[in-house]
Amino acid sequence: MSCCVRRCPSRSGSGTSVRFFGLPSEEDNDGNWSYRKALQRQLWLEAINRDTLPRNPMVCSRHFVSGEASNLLCYPDFVPSKNLGYDQPTTTTLRPPLQALQPPPKSTTDFLNSFHLKRKATQGTMTESSFDAVMAKASEAGLLTISTNTPSSVPPANSEGPKEGDEADDGPGEVTTLKMLLLRCLDSDLEFIECCQHVGLIAPNQQCTCGNQMMVSLASDALDGGEWKCPSCPITRGIREGTWLEDVRTIKLKDVVIGLYCWSRNYPEQLCQHEMDLREVSYVPFLYKKCQQLTTEFINNEISNIGRPGEVVEIEQFQTQAGLHVVGGVERNNYKNVFFRVLPENWNRDDLVTALVDQISYGTILHTKDTVLLDILAPDGIKYLEKYWGLKMDLRSNCESPLVTSLWALFERLIAEKDYTQNSLLEFLMRRRMESTRDPFLFLLEVITSLHPPCIAAS
Repeated sequence: MSCCVRRCPSRSGSGTSVRFFGLPSEEDNDGNWSYRKALQRQLWLEAINRDTLPRNPMVCSRHFVSGEASNLLCYPDFVPSKNLGYDQPTTTTLRPPLQALQPPPKSTTDFLNSFHLKRKATQGTMTESSFDAVMAKASEAGLLTISTNTPSSVPPANSEGPKEGDEADDGPGEVTTLKMLLLRCLDSDLEFIECCQHVGLIAPNQQCTCGNQMMVSLASDALDGGEWKCPSCPITRGIREGTWLEDVRTIKLKDVVIGLYCWSRNYPEQLCQHEMDLREVSYVPFLYKKCQQLTTEFINNEISNIGRPGEVVEIEQFQTQAGLHVVGGVERNNYKNVFFRVLPENWNRDDLVTALVDQISYGTILHTKDTVLLDILAPDGIKYLEKYWGLKMDLRSNCESPLVTSLWALFERLIAEKDYTQNSLLEFLMRRRMESTRDPFLFLLEVITSLHPPCIAAS
């Protein structure tokens, strides 16, 4: 067994610790055609970039950042991206960012406007025609839903369409990325800093150690194009100092905001890298992890328990392929109010009761058809919940809400694809909250400014 990447010396049995991964097929474990698997296969072919391949092509672990291939679209190792020419690992050997594809036939325009994928028209790679074929299969399989409402960073209240002369200086074409929108609307770094001050990412003013108010001024040598400057003394201060973004260094503030936008829209990291126009991929995972930590903080501190006196909450438990147990609940009349909790290994009745009372308000009516939960709780556990926590178990009612049923079905599909941790479950809940708002990006900015308002005092 050998690696099919050009000039890679990896061989099985050569005394090295490398692992080998086979080229993905276009079918899932049940033998059904899968859009995601087909996309992954085409991305692997593009990365390998060879005219001919062996009968059973294998790629070794040297070409994955973590040393292991991943089936998750949002993970960098969804495709091999490291040492593809087998040079020394530097930033120049990383896979270049995915670029935007020119509008293809109308059947895929909306999809491409959302995901910004590009395929080079070379033999053995994803061409426009092969991409359309993949999209056609996805549509036939019912896996593709084309959105008629293309998301934007700030939806206008009264849109009248573009007026004559609006794009005279920018050339033809519509705005398809947030970066294009920023470049079109904001001419200078100071304008962008002022915009960040308006939404609360940056403080409206700063106090100098001498007691005077500092001002934002141009600074050509500053990364963000501006800095805080005291008019009475020579003290200067970075624009991000004292903000939630203070520890995000070496990339411009505009790119950081674009990264926040991508995370709020649930863009995979590779597409976020394209939006930020970066060749170094390490910044995107760092920024996404920072957003996930913010999610944990928001869910734990800002969201109250679901349910209320007299409200019915449906509870269920799931088990992943790796044996991880998850308990969840959703209000019957409001499917946006939902919780999930990862149970510890070898969980028992005490763990289950703790999860329920931590997440469900006093006086709520519980309902479940899950025999595992009922067996674990037993009559003693059911009586305990009702007597001490006001959580009455109603075993006579039926769940007639299609929203509840569809939510459980959705989560069961998700749990089959990925072993969820508590942090990823909290992100799942956060995104459901964001879906109920007018604009997920603005909601994320509100969360940042409410939990981490910028400091204006002298440091």
